[in-house]
Amino acid sequence: MPRRAPTKATAGHRPRCEHPDRTRCASSAARFVLGRGTVSPPASPERWGTSPTGVRVPPREPPDSDAASFVARKMYALAPTYEVRATVHLPAEQVIAGLNTPPEQVQPIDGSSCRLHGSADTLEWMASRLLVLGCEFEVHDPPELVAYLQALAGRAGRAAAGA
Repeated sequence: MPRRAPTKATAGHRPRCEHPDRTRCASSAARFVLGRGTVSPPASPERWGTSPTGVRVPPREPPDSDAASFVARKMYALAPTYEVRATVHLPAEQVIAGLNTPPEQVQPIDGSSCRLHGSADTLEWMASRLLVLGCEFEVHDPPELVAYLQALAGRAGRAAAGA
């Protein structure tokens, strides 16, 4: 393929890589990568110390033997978590599907009700999850969730009376 004559826009620039597969060309001043133009040559290790990416941080011992449990413990230690115990008047399968909760948190009582043992970061979140099931339920713990649901019922009653 013949080379085009340099134009005013390309005068003084190096030509694109003319290697047959256009993947690699090298010169002393620059590298051509995939025919996209010039890329500065990599910095020498002497410039950055021991490696081209910078000074290496010395390794240290992990704070726990199981990294996953360490991360989970630290993540959940910051958020207040409420342990919820409730009786839900729905079959266990529907509660598992409706709340998208692990099956081990739901224990069937009979064919039409089950016990829920779960946790939530906020009372509002757990209250909304229970209400969205669209069934009767009784909350046994925590007392803060019972109080929140009572306040919510009062607000909903006042809103319905005003309609």
